[in-house]
Amino acid sequence: MQRFRRSFRQLPDPRAGNARHDLLEVLFIALAAVVCGAGSCAEMEEFGRSKEGLLRLFLGLEHGIPSHERSVISLGSGCTQEGRFGLE
Repeated sequence: MQRFRRSFRQLPDPRAGNARHDLLEVLFIALAAVVCGAGSCAEMEEFGRSKEGLLRLFLGLEHGIPSHERSVISLGSGCTQEGRFGLE
């Protein structure tokens, strides 16, 4: 996780100052979910919830797993209105 944080630490956070979830944790969960076959923000949330015990071994997850609505906000245009990742 340290290498991931170093790689993305200067990435600007476009969310409001009151964002609950750590942006890098949201991005890490999104990346892991996509690598494991997730194709939507809802599937990313499902992945996070199903792997929460494992993810907590190296992520703080102070506010738990982000909901798919929070992920859409965090990922901005990375998710379409339908909740699908813009990967097609």
